[in-house]
Amino acid sequence: MKRAVWLLMGLFLVIAVWAVAADASGTNCPAAAAPNWAPGMWWSYAPAHDGMSVIGVAGDVVTRATGYKVVVLSEANVGGHRFYVVEKEYSTAVGPLVEILLSDPLRMATFQVDSEFAQFVITHMAVMFPLRVGKKWTVVPGNTTAQVTACEPIKVPAGTVTAFQIDYSQPTGRAWSKWYSSMVGNVIEAEFVRADGTAGEVLLTGWGTMNPTNAVDAMYTDLSAMAKFAPMSAFVAAEALTKYGPDPGRANKLIDQLMQVKSSE
Repeated sequence: MKRAVWLLMGLFLVIAVWAVAADASGTNCPAAAAPNWAPGMWWSYAPAHDGMSVIGVAGDVVTRATGYKVVVLSEANVGGHRFYVVEKEYSTAVGPLVEILLSDPLRMATFQVDSEFAQFVITHMAVMFPLRVGKKWTVVPGNTTAQVTACEPIKVPAGTVTAFQIDYSQPTGRAWSKWYSSMVGNVIEAEFVRADGTAGEVLLTGWGTMNPTNAVDAMYTDLSAMAKFAPMSAFVAAEALTKYGPDPGRANKLIDQLMQVKSSE
């Protein structure tokens, strides 16, 4: 009888240890489906250590950013596929630097609109849904392998949230990681490699939802301010808005103003 009791207690101990180990690795985390973004949703990020070097979309300004904000402006149907139209606004000493991107909701792959050829240039593929620990996929281009390696609480300036860790690696030996949170609906921490080969890191500092109309108004205000010090980059962003963004009439008006300034030089 005593032997049976000890065996039973031993079995419970093994199960308890297994459960703790499974939870620590994140295998008990439910799979994460693709987020449902809506116009007005935003996320703000700041570098973990120092500033980020950024360059204008058209290459006419190089500066350092103290952080950036991602704002969902609207949705667009492109070739029968649904995309989110997103503003990425860098905060710099000379003013706001704006990019207009298209984000694939199923992959969180971000595309930059190429104004000259009216095509999409993939800039990165952060997440392939649904997420679960152990999942692997290949990122193209770049011959990069991605794998979800853990799901655990992560502390960032915006708070502590449970997130999936995604590790990326290339045959050249380059490696970096991102952490995605279902609760936040976006990446909360991301490592990256600068052009000079040095490593950097950004952390989520806040997230929320604003009135969609106010979001669009704020974006056009930023774009007008940007036109004063980065006119070519502002032109590229405005042209993207004429094709896919909200209130394309305002974008066309800004383009006319930029063309008038250019012709008077």
